[in-house]
Amino acid sequence: MVTAKGVAKGFVLFAGVLFFLYWFLVGLSLLGDAFKVIAGDSAGSLFGAVENPIAGLMVGILATVLVQSSSTTTSIIVAAAGSGVLEVPVGIPMIFGANIGTSVTNTIVSLGFVGDREQYRRGFAGATVHDMFNYMNVCFWLPVEAISSAINGGNGGVLFLITEAMAKSFEACDKATSSSGCEDWEGPLKKITEKISKKIISVDKDVISDFAFGKPASDLCSEILCVDASTSGSCDNHSFKQKRCATSELAASGWCGDSKSKAQAKFTYCDYNATSGLVSVNASVLAAAQDHFDAYKLNKGGIFYDAGLQAAGGWIALAMALVMLMVSLLAMVKILGIAVRGAAEEVLQKALNMNGYLAIIVGAGVTMFVQSSSITTSALTPLVAMGTLSVEGMLPLTLGANIGTTLTGVLASLVSDSAHGFQLAMCHVLFNLFGTLMFYPIPRMRRLPIGAALRLGDLAALYKVFPILYIIVLFLVYPGFFLGVSVGMEMGGAGIAGGVVGIVVFVLLHIVIFWWYWRRAGREWLVRNFGHDFNKDGTDTEKRDGGNGEENMSFSPAKDAIADLEAPEAVVSSAPIAAVAPASSSSFTAVDDAKVTLV
Repeated sequence: MVTAKGVAKGFVLFAGVLFFLYWFLVGLSLLGDAFKVIAGDSAGSLFGAVENPIAGLMVGILATVLVQSSSTTTSIIVAAAGSGVLEVPVGIPMIFGANIGTSVTNTIVSLGFVGDREQYRRGFAGATVHDMFNYMNVCFWLPVEAISSAINGGNGGVLFLITEAMAKSFEACDKATSSSGCEDWEGPLKKITEKISKKIISVDKDVISDFAFGKPASDLCSEILCVDASTSGSCDNHSFKQKRCATSELAASGWCGDSKSKAQAKFTYCDYNATSGLVSVNASVLAAAQDHFDAYKLNKGGIFYDAGLQAAGGWIALAMALVMLMVSLLAMVKILGIAVRGAAEEVLQKALNMNGYLAIIVGAGVTMFVQSSSITTSALTPLVAMGTLSVEGMLPLTLGANIGTTLTGVLASLVSDSAHGFQLAMCHVLFNLFGTLMFYPIPRMRRLPIGAALRLGDLAALYKVFPILYIIVLFLVYPGFFLGVSVGMEMGGAGIAGGVVGIVVFVLLHIVIFWWYWRRAGREWLVRNFGHDFNKDGTDTEKRDGGNGEENMSFSPAKDAIADLEAPEAVVSSAPIAAVAPASSSSFTAVDDAKVTLV
């Protein structure tokens, strides 16, 4: 029966969820801005270290992890391709890497459930289903693109050729006729959250773009600025993206003496002699351009900018963002736990665990609206941890989010004047679209990322520290190692020898680790020293004995969940039944020892 008290309670709970959801989104926005201020220059510099697909993939991962935004990374890649700094075949693997790097955000969010073992298991599994799909998709398309490019004589692979044909119809934005003035579209949610985050710290993303183009140097004359000098009769200016006037009168335009403070500076330090066909460098102008470059400020506004803080302000903002995320996350989970009980929980479960193809459309639509797949997946992770949304239900929403986030790159390319940028943006769209068509419609393919994520959830439940190591190794150590090896291989001589030795050591190290883990009781040692809860004799309280008093080290709810995808019946062990749970959910329900685990 509906009562006034019940309606009032429902309204208060709903308002509470919205309140903390808003601060959760503000925290995500602040987290991304803090990372950009701390490491934006390093992320931008990475784009100059790319010559091969492996290096491109790793740069895409590392850059996106550092700036906490695939939208920022893809926008920079598109802009770099449009300005001629980046060739499209090299930029395609970077787009792949950006897809992987963006999934780290919701994985970090899942760490907030470390206090509850089962929520930790479910939350980490729900977050990593995004990682697993992206990695599997890349493992297919990276070699396909490389092999098809080799077959085509090094002139581009499958995605390159398809998008090249699409780019032929590209038309640059005309500022004179465009109603938006060729400015990027900004989603309404971003405008709402930035009301708070920009008062704390504000990022100048144009600085990252300038780092991606490169610091003014004589090498840029022959590589980029004077490539078309023989036909045009002159070299191009070194144009800065930053809206910051130049203090030197040597600037070709954008000097503070006769320009606005937010004017974009341009320097002409490359001179082309049409008679001799030679290019010379004006050392004075080059030095002035380098001084202007070195005077960059990633933090361009907010209380920390007013206090004169740059990187230090970024670190403080990062700490604030993490606290904001954890507090709002715990508060949301607490309120939702009160609100979604009984019939309300059943209704919410049915709504969230919708038809998979509809979920893909919903995920894409929401992400297009918020302009961030990280926001979409991070907001859904708590629902998976609570058991309201299943891991199977999370996958199609994630796939939709991957497709929806490509809108940012497309918009960035449409306001540029280069077909190459548009081509790369369409590569991003097709990569996610083809990946979805390949993995989701076929149940056996769909089970691959789901099964991998569930097993990772098991490991998180067994070792609290595992998700932290997972993030460090998979998103920082591995990409950094393979980037170093690929760059070394290109140097020739000692670089090739060092790369080969590095790969051999890497493979042997992993063989030894797996051998120790499975053959030398390494798993038992890790459980005993780093597992969740232990008895006085050192044994894990969560080990199942199968009802016969013997420990079973192979217990894994993930196996039951995978079987559940194939057969809808509940999976019951031979032990006495202690509880009954719906078989359609992948949520893990842990029961006391010597009893049953239902999926």
